[in-house]
Amino acid sequence: MEPQNLANMLWAWAKLEYTPHPDALWSFLAEVQRRLSTQTFSSQNVVNCLYAVARIVTSPSAADLLLLPRHRPELEALLRKFEDKMGEEVFLATERAQDLSNTMWAMGTLASSGLYEAPDQVVVALMRALMQQDLKTFIPQELKDVVWGFAHLRVQPNARLLRGVESAMVAKMRLFKPLELAMALWALTKLRTPENSSGSNKHLAAEAEVWWPSPVFLEAVTVQAEATLPQFNVQNLTNCLWAYSVLHQSRGAWQLQHCQLEAMEEAVMQRMLSCPQDFSPQHYANVLSAFARFVEFAPRRATLWALARGLDEVVDECQAVELTQAMHSYAHLGGTRDDPAPTAAHSMVPSEGQLTRLAAAIVAKLPEMKGAQVSGCIWSFARMQHTPAISALNKMSQAFTCLVADSRPQEVAMVLWAFAALRFQPDDAFLDALRDAVERWVGEGGLLNAQDIANTLSALASLGVSPCNKMLSALAQEAIPILSTFSPQELANLLWALVLLDVQALPSLWEQARTMLATTHTDFLPEGLCMLYQAHLMWADRGWEGSLFTAAHADDVLLAAQAAWQHSLSQTSCSQTQRDVHETLASMEVVESCEEEFIVGGVLVADIHVQWGGVGVALEVDGPSHFAINTGKPLGRTSARNAMYAARKKSLVCVHYHGWDRLRTCQEKQKFLMDLLQSVPAVCSGDGVHEVSR
Repeated sequence: MEPQNLANMLWAWAKLEYTPHPDALWSFLAEVQRRLSTQTFSSQNVVNCLYAVARIVTSPSAADLLLLPRHRPELEALLRKFEDKMGEEVFLATERAQDLSNTMWAMGTLASSGLYEAPDQVVVALMRALMQQDLKTFIPQELKDVVWGFAHLRVQPNARLLRGVESAMVAKMRLFKPLELAMALWALTKLRTPENSSGSNKHLAAEAEVWWPSPVFLEAVTVQAEATLPQFNVQNLTNCLWAYSVLHQSRGAWQLQHCQLEAMEEAVMQRMLSCPQDFSPQHYANVLSAFARFVEFAPRRATLWALARGLDEVVDECQAVELTQAMHSYAHLGGTRDDPAPTAAHSMVPSEGQLTRLAAAIVAKLPEMKGAQVSGCIWSFARMQHTPAISALNKMSQAFTCLVADSRPQEVAMVLWAFAALRFQPDDAFLDALRDAVERWVGEGGLLNAQDIANTLSALASLGVSPCNKMLSALAQEAIPILSTFSPQELANLLWALVLLDVQALPSLWEQARTMLATTHTDFLPEGLCMLYQAHLMWADRGWEGSLFTAAHADDVLLAAQAAWQHSLSQTSCSQTQRDVHETLASMEVVESCEEEFIVGGVLVADIHVQWGGVGVALEVDGPSHFAINTGKPLGRTSARNAMYAARKKSLVCVHYHGWDRLRTCQEKQKFLMDLLQSVPAVCSGDGVHEVSR
């Protein structure tokens, strides 16, 4: 067969969406490869063959029907022959816009399917050939295919070529159909700036000029989108929303107006009502992600809940990336139950049932997930204050433990922050992996920033886990050269954690921190000031030399911290369990006196204070927030509080909620408390410092 006939046959199969028998196809492609080496193909024949091969081998049934994995080496050899032809002068000199656009589409399609990675020299040659064309002669589909191909090849063309595409699109904007418009906008958004959203665009152009979609282009696209919006299908809407949200988040000079966003939101709602079967998991995840980026725009709750219900119905079909994307979107859309903002109208938190099913779907996909995806899901649960089942959290923790070595410090810090928020204590295997990762980060240098260090240490302190001192000291040592970059809250987190974790031997850090405290005392929020004052008290309790506040003018921040601490003592609330314990004690004749909210040493407020046998005893009624959900062990703040009682030589009895909740009758409760109080003298040491828990 002549080259023209070979190309025509392949083209016909592709256009008819016909899948030949595997033996017939691969024999035919072997003949095409042989002829490419021995005969002259016109540029159109080369393009037609490449285009047809791309369509056939990326069809939904290709992997199974064409035995693609088995024939992968043959496909790669054929593509190399196409590359040789594309590098020839006769091919690059083509004046047919369709040849160049079809080539870009074919290479992009193969690349997006993971079947091809174009060599730099081939892409550069195509880029030069395109720059020699009058792009205004290209029809909309050809313009779309050019930028779509570059986007999937993850190659950043030079700015002159992209401006030419923009200009050509503006000139023919009224001819763009919804599919062409949406895909072109999606592709150009992917190609915005030197790096796309995944940070992996490759630069092959010599120039350093940064390209950004122009306001004129974006306005023309938006006008055409508004005019054709009723014709948009679900995929078109999703692509446009994604592109607009990324451009919005990047804070460019041009922003979509609220009325335009409302029109797109209404179109999404209508499609969900009229053709819900057209929504795939990826569509739901992408639309949720887009709305999460529009932080100043408030979609209707009905729209957001409809998206949540739709995703819930297909949650078992979601891939790892879609689950991660949905979780991240929910976390930013819903905020927390205590603080639903970013904006009031964004106050959407999925139902407990939906989140439980999401957790189950995530657990099922853990073997496929990367470290960033696992950490993002765990962080999102904590951000929404939803605690998955302990079995699910255990599996997520175990999966991330295996990925810590390859994860970034930020991802590990996010997981630890989430564990602290969820009150989930990591096991020894996780801490061992963390120790090894810290050793590597410190060895490589420059990987840890202020937020990573502060969040990691404060989470460990909050959880009450004690990794090896060498690791803690290494993290603190990494903070010293970048301490000036710590925000006031990060500085408070760092210092509080180091004192609670008993990391003292860092004179240069403490000296630099004292100077920062003296110069930034007006920038601390009440939470940070309270943490600083507790660190100050525990510093003295541990008998460490000097004080946390010794630099010039440090008295100002000390006074502010003390005032914040005293104010927090006055804001304590009384739980139902505490009232029940108090009422039970008051009914016991052997108790000499019983008082709620008793000040101890001017720095602690005991839930209850009783006189028992001539001895004053503080009772702390510890609810679930004092304990890890998986181990039942006290958390760091609870252990720190108990240590402060001990330092003030105050007898302490801790009534744990899980012991109290099992009691049903008044007699059982009185006996429970009597046993606790009677144990005080028995465990009392000579100096009167002791703690009884039950």
